[in-house]
Amino acid sequence: MSDLHKGIAIKIFNQERLNIQEGIELFNFELGILGVLSSYLNNIKNQDKVFFNKNFHIEPTNICIYDCTFCSYHRKINQEGSWEYSMEDILKKAESYKDTDVTEVHIVGGVHPNRDLHYYGE
Repeated sequence: MSDLHKGIAIKIFNQERLNIQEGIELFNFELGILGVLSSYLNNIKNQDKVFFNKNFHIEPTNICIYDCTFCSYHRKINQEGSWEYSMEDILKKAESYKDTDVTEVHIVGGVHPNRDLHYYGE
């Protein structure tokens, strides 16, 4: 660990406020160390209290105008494996969770070339 990162870690363990540059530097920390530091502060702030969100995903379509490197399921119109659910299908899926302990509906999906903002707002 670099001297800079050690200094930031010491400030965190001493519960001292980080300046903007130190906060930005957290992006360069090893993930495991960042996890330990955040867990330490979270435990001080929240003790043993935790919150879990129960959600389900609705993905109206995987048809997308973009080709993002992190996306493993995008397809073009009429490409094998592409799908597009109707509003009725989407509502039916949401309705199927009505009497469960779900706390969130997580809607993600492609940016369809033939859908406008109104469609996504609906």
